[in-house]
Amino acid sequence: MYRSSCVFFDGKNHRIGDCIENGKETTITTEFTDASRKWDGAFRYSRDQIGLNRAERVQYAGRGEVGYKFPNDTRNIGIYLFMLLAGVALPFIWKNPIVPRFAVFAIGILPLAIDGVGQMLGFWESTNLMRFITGALTGVILSIFVYALLYEKR
Repeated sequence: MYRSSCVFFDGKNHRIGDCIENGKETTITTEFTDASRKWDGAFRYSRDQIGLNRAERVQYAGRGEVGYKFPNDTRNIGIYLFMLLAGVALPFIWKNPIVPRFAVFAIGILPLAIDGVGQMLGFWESTNLMRFITGALTGVILSIFVYALLYEKR
């Protein structure tokens, strides 16, 4: 939960932010609701959805904001978003692609690997911005390799 982004609603406005900010007292609950219920937060579910929806709900003490966790963490959002953007842009800007050496791929994912391993070993806790940036770099590198490999097969 602490490595994810949430959509918050303060009664008037929506904002995206860290689910749990450093030093903030927070209450986290998991809610199950029927699909036709309108939530206080950012999401509205239509009557034609079947079953129950699950949401991680975050509430900051004394701030009056209620947040709902994104279904995926910030690093994965960066990977998927930039894979899509680079995948759309590459055919227009790279006309005759060649497959880069594996070292280029390794250097491209090195920031993600360093950040992830450093967090896993407890050396630091990255911010969501750093997670998004390392995910974005990895997404672009993955798109470059996939595009070059697909072009090579023609």
